[in-house]
Amino acid sequence: MAFVSHPLVHQVIGCDIAVHRELGPGLLESTYGRCFRIELSRQGIKFTSELLVPIIYLKLSGARQGLLINFNSSRLKDGIKSVLLREGVSSSASSPSTAERE
Repeated sequence: MAFVSHPLVHQVIGCDIAVHRELGPGLLESTYGRCFRIELSRQGIKFTSELLVPIIYLKLSGARQGLLINFNSSRLKDGIKSVLLREGVSSSASSPSTAERE
């Protein structure tokens, strides 16, 4: 997992882990989404659900960090990728795609 820059990221990942511990892998995305929103609310974390952001231009959202979470992992920590935006260049814990390398 990549560098975690803000305490809120730790809280959000804690909510992910709580949901994954309760449900385990293999369910529908909508199930995890609903339970994750419930857990965020329980923890008092303000959020916007399913915000539409152009895929190609992610930095236009103004967010400095994002989390990609795959609940269909045996160990949730293997399914979490942290993406950081630094000085107009994004970096992530995963390898760049073919399009990014060209």
